[in-house]
Amino acid sequence: MPMHHPMKAHDMLTRSFLRVALVAGAVAAVPATADAATLTPSLPCYLMAGSQSQPIEATAAGLAAGQNVALRVSRNGTPGGTGPAAAADGAGNLALGIPSWFVPLGSGPKKEVEGTLEAIDAASGSPIEGASAGVALANLDYSVTGSGRLRTWKIQGLGALSGNSTYYAHYLNNGKYKGRLKIGTGGGACGYLNVKRPLTPFNKIGRYDVTIQASKKLNDDLPSFKGRIVVTKRYR
Repeated sequence: MPMHHPMKAHDMLTRSFLRVALVAGAVAAVPATADAATLTPSLPCYLMAGSQSQPIEATAAGLAAGQNVALRVSRNGTPGGTGPAAAADGAGNLALGIPSWFVPLGSGPKKEVEGTLEAIDAASGSPIEGASAGVALANLDYSVTGSGRLRTWKIQGLGALSGNSTYYAHYLNNGKYKGRLKIGTGGGACGYLNVKRPLTPFNKIGRYDVTIQASKKLNDDLPSFKGRIVVTKRYR
C-alpha cells in the first residue's frame, strides 16, 4: 500500500469556490393581514467561505401594504447581518435579502448550526410577528488529515451548492484522468461528511491533481475543492 504525505487544508490544497447568484422568485399575491405574516427562505442552507458569505434571499407575505422591512440573520439571539430595507407591495408581499453577513462558525468543516431569519420592521427595529424561519449555516470547507492507510476526510457545503451530497475525489496525472474515490454521502441541509478513507483509490506512486466534487463524473462546471497529492512510498 502507498504511503502519502498528509493533505492539509491550508498548505497542500487550494480551495475553489463557485459563486452562487441567487434570484428571488415572484411572490404570489396574498391578502395582507396583521396576523398572517410569513417568511420563506429561498434555500435551507447558507454558506460562508472565509470572509465571503452566500447572499441570503427570502420572500415575505402578509405584511402591511407599503411597510418598510429588512431581513436579519442571527444565531442564539446575536445578529449576524441585516439587509437593506424595502417596501412591501400593495398586497403585503416582498422579496428581500442580505448581501453579506457574518455569524461566528469557527474554522474548518464541521456540522451546520441553526440560524434564524427574521423580517424586521424598519421604522421600529422590531421583529414582525410570524415572519421568521430557521436556516442552517455552515462553512464551505474541507480537510484531509492523519497518516497511514486511512485518512480523515471532512467536507461541508458542496452538497448545498450542487443539490447532491455524495462526494467523489477525482485524480489526474499530467492532465490524464487516473481514477476516482467515492468519499461518501454527507448529511443535513448543508451536506456535512466525516469519514475515514484512503488518500488515493490505487496503489501507485506519483503526483496527482485532485478535484473533490459532488459528482461521480468529473465536471469542471460544478463547485469543487482542488489540490495536489504526492505519493512517495509504499506500505509493506
